[in-house]
Amino acid sequence: MTLSFIGSWGERFETSNESAERMQKSWGDFPASDDEYGPWSLRSFPDDVLRLIPVPADDLDAIAEAARVVTERINEGPRTAPGFHLEFARERVDAPVVPAGGPLFSYDVRCGFAGPRALRNHLHFELDPTVGNSPDEQRVVRDHLVALVRAWQPEYVSACTYAFHKAQGHRTPRQVRVGWMTHIRDDVPLDVVDVPDDVRIEVGDGGRYLTLAGTPRDPSLEQALAIRRALGY
Repeated sequence: MTLSFIGSWGERFETSNESAERMQKSWGDFPASDDEYGPWSLRSFPDDVLRLIPVPADDLDAIAEAARVVTERINEGPRTAPGFHLEFARERVDAPVVPAGGPLFSYDVRCGFAGPRALRNHLHFELDPTVGNSPDEQRVVRDHLVALVRAWQPEYVSACTYAFHKAQGHRTPRQVRVGWMTHIRDDVPLDVVDVPDDVRIEVGDGGRYLTLAGTPRDPSLEQALAIRRALGY
């Protein structure tokens, strides 16, 4: 069961090293998972066959160079306007992608975009919280979401299945996608009076953490829609 963590924020200029530092910080703040997942890697397709090229988590220059390579591939050449693309992936130790056809978990960020007509900055992170020996899947989800909030400081970031995101009728890139757990930054208008009483609200990290009833796999859609109304949608 794969959860999608999706976040977004407006224009914010930063250098390639600053973007790499944010990525490195999130890797360091994620719960330890060396026994469950392989290293974060670049995807390569020599001879149309997927290969994963590990990027050392302790090498900031290597992370920044990976961002340059991916950005130039997407841009079809060096990018002259602000902004970078970071795209990494990892596989499960017990189900490697190439020999066993196992799942691949992505971590993609568009960051540093700023200026007229710039795309919104965006992150998408994938996780299967059932992997490993942790008895508390909700804690696993929470710890990863907190790490993303602290590293990227987005306007919002939320965690749930892709199907749950779609069920909300999300319409524009600026709208918050509500998940089982969502962090909404303080500068995003939210009428807390309209948030259902049984939604848990915790203040922290420059905003509010909202947790719905249910589980990360099956949260309350009714509560999510109520929060969207509290956001003015």
